[in-house]
Formats: sequence, structure tokens, C-alpha cells
Amino acid sequence: MENLIHQCENIVKEKFFYIPYLLKDCDVETFEGFKITKSPFMSSMFNIAWLNNVNPIYLESSLNKLINYFNSNPFALWIGPNSSPKQINEILQKLGFVKEAIEIGMTYSLNLLNSAYDSANFKEINNEKFDSNIIKEVNDEISMQHFINVLEKYDPEARIYYLKIANELGFKDNKPYRFFYLEVEGASACIASLFFKEDVCGVFDVLTHDNYRKQGHASKMMKYLLHYAKEHGAKYMGLTASSPEAVNIYKKLGFIEMGEYDCYEYKR
Repeated sequence: MENLIHQCENIVKEKFFYIPYLLKDCDVETFEGFKITKSPFMSSMFNIAWLNNVNPIYLESSLNKLINYFNSNPFALWIGPNSSPKQINEILQKLGFVKEAIEIGMTYSLNLLNSAYDSANFKEINNEKFDSNIIKEVNDEISMQHFINVLEKYDPEARIYYLKIANELGFKDNKPYRFFYLEVEGASACIASLFFKEDVCGVFDVLTHDNYRKQGHASKMMKYLLHYAKEHGAKYMGLTASSPEAVNIYKKLGFIEMGEYDCYEYKR
């Protein structure tokens, strides 16, 4: 179990840094006990620090250096389930960090899936008809626009960043990252992304457009992704959920809780 917790934490961490490492104008490095990615975008979605291993004695000093490193950029600070030093909340508040969320880490054993899935056809999944044709994988800049149309409401910098991915990195079968959107009458209703590492697949960016909420689209997307991940070699799926509603959705699908992640933001 401890090894699985570590694997799930690692998939969340690696997702933050894999793409920025390959993009132009983005830096990834280790700094003062943090793993960081710094971009030219004024957004904490694309400027991130992950607490690796900081001596508690020097924590406040290291955090001050981290703030100076990001200069004028806002950034997010993530702390995994096994990494939180004592009294860190008091130090972060003192320095001006705001706690944005407590993310619940969850995992699912893909061995629980008992039916194969053919994405080209209708299938019975949990006794309901499931039309996979409305869920599409992003494979070029045009389809990436559908993904961005949902995400950019949460961050206007998202359009430039994800178009950089499409233009600079592209999409091939051997890429560890995949993006998806659920289409309703030609519009993007729900999105999600996957990141594969060894036999674990991480799920990220599960968002539903305001116009299509409470219609079951997120659950439909997740069922599709579970089968997609298994067909592409994953044995476990990991994710973080930031709301009780999301936690309940994932629990109904069979996910179990695997610890908490603290997410802070330094907004300048």
C-alpha cells in the first residue's frame, strides 16, 4: 500500500514537470529543496513549486528565496501527503501564501474492470448505454481548441500554453500525455487529461463547462478514461479531487482515498 501511495504521489508530481521540461521558454529545476517549473505566464497554473525535502530549520529562508526566484510571477506550492514539515501553515501565512485547496489523493485498481472496451462502438458499462463517439482524443491544434474552450475560463493563460503544447510537442501514440474532450452538439462540454508513467495513469483537468453541469458528463468521461488507461497498459489510476462532490463521484466509480495534498498560492 505504501508503494502505491508513493506511485500515485509521483504521478501527480511528474505530470507538473514533464511537459514544461520539453517546452521552450519554460524551466524545470531543483531549487532550495523544491522541484520547480517557471514559465513566462502570469499564472500559478504554469508556475509551480513542489516541496521535496527542506530542512525545517531553513524552511522560512528557503521559502523567501523561492518567492524571489519567481520574481513577479504568481505560483502554486504543492505539498504531498508525506512531505509536510511541522508548523508550515504558520510560516506560509506569515509570508503571504494563501491556501487554495486540500486535494484528496485517490486511486483505482484497473483490475476491477471486468469488460473490454472498444472505443469505436457502443458498449454496456455498469448497465448503461455508453456512446464513446462523443468523447474525442486531442490529436492536433484544431481539436486542442475544444479542450481549451473549457479550461480557459479558469485561467486565460491556458490558451497560449496549450497551443504551445500542440505546436511544439504534438501528439503521438508514444507520448505519456493525452487530452480528451466530450462533445455535445458540436460544443465542448467536459474535458480531461491523462499522464502515463510505468503502470500508473494519472487523471487531471476533469472539468465540465458551466452550461453542461449536473448532466453526468464527468462520470461518463471517467468511465471512458478508466477503460482507455487499462487498454494502454496501466494497472492503477491516480488523481486528486478538490471538492466533496468530486470525491463522491470518484468513490461511486470505485476509487479509494490515499492521503491529502496541500495546495497554496503566492499571488503577489
